[in-house]
This record gives sequence, C-alpha cells and structure tokens, in this order.
Amino acid sequence: MNRKLKIFFYSIATVIFFVTFITTKSFAQLPANNVSVNVSKTSLSGGKTIYQYTVVNNSSQRIVSFSLGSDYAHGVSELTSYPDSWSVDNGIKPGSILSPTKWDPLVLTTEGSAAVEIQWSNNDPSGDILPGQTATGFAVTLQGQSNQYLNSHWTVVFGNATAASGLLTQIGLPRIALSLESILPQGSNMFNVKITVANNGSAVGNVTVSNIILKTLAGSGDVTLVSPSLPLTVGNVPAGGKTTISLLVNAPQGISKFSIAEQGSVNSNGVKFAFSGSQVAYTKQ
Repeated sequence: MNRKLKIFFYSIATVIFFVTFITTKSFAQLPANNVSVNVSKTSLSGGKTIYQYTVVNNSSQRIVSFSLGSDYAHGVSELTSYPDSWSVDNGIKPGSILSPTKWDPLVLTTEGSAAVEIQWSNNDPSGDILPGQTATGFAVTLQGQSNQYLNSHWTVVFGNATAASGLLTQIGLPRIALSLESILPQGSNMFNVKITVANNGSAVGNVTVSNIILKTLAGSGDVTLVSPSLPLTVGNVPAGGKTTISLLVNAPQGISKFSIAEQGSVNSNGVKFAFSGSQVAYTKQ
C-alpha cells in the first residue's frame, strides 16, 4: 500500500475515533424520571403479539430519537427475540415495526452479539417530541411473545445531544364490551335503546363511539338513529366499571327485529385502541 493511501485510511480512522469519542462523551445521562416510556401488550391472531410504546417527555428538551432494548449505562443491546420476520439479510418486514408520522425505524446490530436494539429517529424537526408532549405510534410485532419487550431498557436522545435512559413501565389495557340493556317504546315508532358500555380490562379507558349502524332483520322499512349525534363522547370508564348510553331509534311499524353495530375507540395512557360491538333488539311490534 502506498504512503498516500495509508495516510488516507489513517485520517479516516482518526476522524471516526474522535467523532465517536466526542459523541459518547456528550451524551450526559439525565435522570430517567424526566422521561418515561410505557408499554402495553396485545395478543393478535396467528400467535403474534404487538407491543405498543408511549413516550412521555417531561424534560425541558425535545426528543429526536428513541431506542428500545438499549441499556445506555452499560452500552449493550438487549433484544434477542426479533421483530416478525426480521433478519439482517431481509431487513424490516412492512408492518412489523410501526412508527409515528415523520419517524423511521431501524434495527441496530452489534458485531459478535445476537442481541439487537430498535431505534426510531425523527426525519423532520416538526415531528420532535416537545417538552410536555406524549408520543404514541411506536410498536413492534413479534411471532410469539417475549418479556424482553416489556422489561428492557429504553434510551432517548434530546435535541441538545444529551440522553436519558430507564426501564420500561408496563401499563394495563382497557377492554370495552357493549351489550343491550333495554329497549322501551318512546312514542309513535320511537324506541329508547340503552346500551351498557363495560370495561373488562385492567386500566381506565376514555371511550368514544364514532359510528352506529342499524339494520332491519325482521319486517320492512329502515331503522334510523334519531339521537345522539356522532361521534359520541362516552368519557372515562374505570377498569371493572361500566356506564350506559341511550339511543333514540325510529323503527317504523312492522319492524320487529333489528341489529345495532357500534364502532369506536378507547384511549388509555396515551395509547388508542379500536373496539366494536353488536346487539339484536326486538320491538315487539
């Protein structure tokens, strides 16, 4: 190798060393209680599991990067169970790692180690997690399940090149179930339908009903919803608790049976889930 080429490679190596040194030293770790990362777990069909993460920024700095399975204090990665169908050769399978808008995921490997970490980086400053903000939309799907995605460390990098790290906080999940409570005549062709909204999960949920579909099952004519207007904000339903919503329905004479189908969402600890329900009602007309 000639002298010029040797000097070139030496210069490149020196630059890499100093960039690494300066970057590592500048990441002064902040107390983890300035930031927290909550995780919830949901079983999917086909034996898959989705882990959803919520980043809560109570620091005075904007967050520009978030890593899962990253033990910052010891400089090691922790995840030996990989995202669904991921491999070094194949990369990330579409849909296996989800990201908020303006964030991109990357699986980071370490030479000589089977463990990886998952890093989300912001590709647009307008997507930074600002002080006082909570960010959702970070999620990983596994074939099977792994406690590593519930118990590992996280690391965030701030806009001023400092970092914070801590352990994941597991949160419970709301589970919304709807059932027909009663149906009572309310004037000519009008019926007051009461629907019970129960939370059979382990966390409070803020419930919104976004759509209600009525369909005639026996008789002729169309069943229509008179009130309430949609979307309907039900509000917080505590774990193990329930509440009731009332629907005013117009069912023309001759209709003896109709179905009710609801669609909506429940928000818990900054994580949003969809739910649906269906019931059959008899008018006895």
